[in-house]
Amino acid sequence: SSADLTSVSETERKFRVHGLYRLPDLVAAGVVAGADDLGVATLDATYFDTDDLRLAREGITLRRRIGGDDAGWHVKLPVSSIGSARTREEIHLPLRDEDHGDGAVEVPSELRHLVGVLARADELRPVATLRTERHSFLLWPLEEDASLAGAGLADADAESDGAGAGAGAGEEAASEDEDSEAGFLEAHALEADTPDGDAPPEPAESRPVAILTDDSVSVLDNDGTMVAKFRELELEDHPDTHVDVAVASAARISTALTSAGAVTGEFVSKAVRALGPFAAAPPEVSPPAEVTPDDPARDAVRAHIAQHTRRLREADIAVRRDQDDSVHQMRVAARRLRSGLRVFRPLLDQEWADSLRTELAWVAGELGDYRDTEVLLERLENHLDLVPDDIDPEPAREHVELVLTARLAVARTRALAMLDSKRYYDLQARLVQAADDPVTTAEADLPSHQVIPPLVERAW
Repeated sequence: SSADLTSVSETERKFRVHGLYRLPDLVAAGVVAGADDLGVATLDATYFDTDDLRLAREGITLRRRIGGDDAGWHVKLPVSSIGSARTREEIHLPLRDEDHGDGAVEVPSELRHLVGVLARADELRPVATLRTERHSFLLWPLEEDASLAGAGLADADAESDGAGAGAGAGEEAASEDEDSEAGFLEAHALEADTPDGDAPPEPAESRPVAILTDDSVSVLDNDGTMVAKFRELELEDHPDTHVDVAVASAARISTALTSAGAVTGEFVSKAVRALGPFAAAPPEVSPPAEVTPDDPARDAVRAHIAQHTRRLREADIAVRRDQDDSVHQMRVAARRLRSGLRVFRPLLDQEWADSLRTELAWVAGELGDYRDTEVLLERLENHLDLVPDDIDPEPAREHVELVLTARLAVARTRALAMLDSKRYYDLQARLVQAADDPVTTAEADLPSHQVIPPLVERAW
């Protein structure tokens, strides 16, 4: 069930190394205070994707792993990328009894549902099998790096003194038109550990800073024959460390590894390295390229559709995961797609554009009760906080929560059914095509600066 799903955020850096690469002594080099050898484990992982590798091309990994301390099903979703460091959210699902047989293994329904907007009705089948001999080391920070945690916590405390001022009903209206430039998933900041009660926080120097793994990876054929081999290092921030400590330590460790011959830079997952160049091809809906005033108006239309189709898909995954504000953001994306198709109507085949607008209105409508109930529940809960002290608000609060929580559950069930329907999958496939090759009129071939401004002015 979905209750078995758990998620963690991981920030890691990858390094390519040759077979004879020797790990430098990071302790002797004064890079870390200590390195605990955690030994070697054998990990067998089978990666699943569509035939055209839609997940890999979007930076998403879906695998089934046997061996190690995190055996099970994993979905890795990209969150953000800064330099050579990449943060991904990893969603876990335990192995089940039926997964241990020798027959064909199917992707659990919970995980298939999670990536449904990408896979749609296509089969998720095994595309790569990797066997990894992983040698792991637990790294401890230098005292000078660990001291950064104390300063960071002090700064956070000072900033929090003024937090919350000015928050109110205006946030909902403002967020209606907010056009975030976030990546595929909204970045989640790492939070410093906070002590319970008056207990003193754990000294930063007593927490590990990172895990360094030395992986020798064999790519296996269907019969278990090794067809390729490569080696790489992964440096992953330890979940218990403070972000400032992690950044300072990682910079020093990375320098030591690259000075010894490791190559860093582009982040490439093991599955992508095993699958080859096609796995690194552009995603199904690529982020839009910049459009200049001299480019055809058709390029501007295509860029608008691509931008908001990507945001609709981002919000889709967030809705399936029941993340805050996801329903709102999905409706915003659908509304902006419909608005663009209306504004650019003279440049588009009318029947084609109107048909898409009808389907997008259907999506927004299916999410409407879900969103309305969220807003109503939040608003009434806020109003109950304003009840005078001489009146007990609890009976009203219990009634509101009883009625609206039940209504919310019904609305969510309806929304999820829509997201897994053939009609919705057909719409997503049409949007993929529209983002690549919209059906336009001859006027769309004229320069953007000639035809776009009057359309935008009329809408404004």
